[in-house]
Amino acid sequence: MRLFIAALRTETNSFVARATTLADFRAHGYVPSGEGPLDRDAHPGYAEMLSRARSRR
Repeated sequence: MRLFIAALRTETNSFVARATTLADFRAHGYVPSGEGPLDRDAHPGYAEMLSRARSRR
Protein backbone atom coordinates (compact mmCIF):
# COMPACT_ATOMS: atom_id res chain seq x y z
CA MET A 1 0.00 0.00 0.00
CA ARG A 2 1.19 3.50 -0.77
CA LEU A 3 0.18 6.50 1.22
CA PHE A 4 0.68 10.14 0.31
CA ILE A 5 0.46 12.79 3.02
CA ALA A 6 1.15 16.43 2.28
CA ALA A 7 1.11 19.62 4.28
CA LEU A 8 1.48 23.23 3.30
CA ARG A 9 1.79 25.90 5.91
CA THR A 10 1.78 29.53 4.93
CA GLU A 11 1.10 32.92 6.41
CA THR A 12 0.13 35.68 4.04
CA ASN A 13 -0.76 39.34 4.13
CA SER A 14 -1.17 42.17 1.67
CA PHE A 15 1.19 44.62 3.39
CA VAL A 16 4.48 43.40 1.88
CA ALA A 17 5.52 45.24 -1.26
CA ARG A 18 7.55 42.38 -2.78
CA ALA A 19 6.92 38.76 -3.74
CA THR A 20 8.00 35.94 -1.46
CA THR A 21 10.60 33.72 -3.12
CA LEU A 22 11.87 30.20 -2.49
CA ALA A 23 15.05 31.79 -1.13
CA ASP A 24 12.91 33.50 1.53
CA PHE A 25 11.46 30.16 2.59
CA ARG A 26 14.89 28.51 2.65
CA ALA A 27 16.26 31.29 4.84
CA HIS A 28 13.45 30.96 7.37
CA GLY A 29 12.70 27.34 8.14
CA TYR A 30 12.21 25.56 4.79
CA VAL A 31 12.49 21.80 5.24
CA PRO A 32 12.72 19.48 2.22
CA SER A 33 10.19 16.68 1.89
CA GLY A 34 10.76 13.81 4.30
CA GLU A 35 13.35 15.65 6.38
CA GLY A 36 11.15 17.55 8.78
CA PRO A 37 10.79 16.73 12.46
CA LEU A 38 7.53 15.32 13.79
CA ASP A 39 5.98 17.96 16.02
CA ARG A 40 3.52 15.87 18.02
CA ASP A 41 2.33 18.85 20.04
CA ALA A 42 1.41 20.98 17.03
CA HIS A 43 0.02 18.24 14.77
CA PRO A 44 -0.63 15.04 16.75
CA GLY A 45 -2.73 13.27 14.09
CA TYR A 46 -0.32 14.06 11.26
CA ALA A 47 2.68 13.03 13.36
CA GLU A 48 1.04 9.72 14.26
CA MET A 49 0.26 8.91 10.61
CA LEU A 50 3.86 9.64 9.59
CA SER A 51 5.28 7.67 12.48
CA ARG A 52 3.20 4.59 11.63
CA ALA A 53 3.94 4.85 7.92
CA ARG A 54 7.69 5.12 8.55
CA SER A 55 7.65 2.11 10.87
CA ARG A 56 6.11 -0.09 8.16
CA ARG A 57 8.73 0.56 5.47
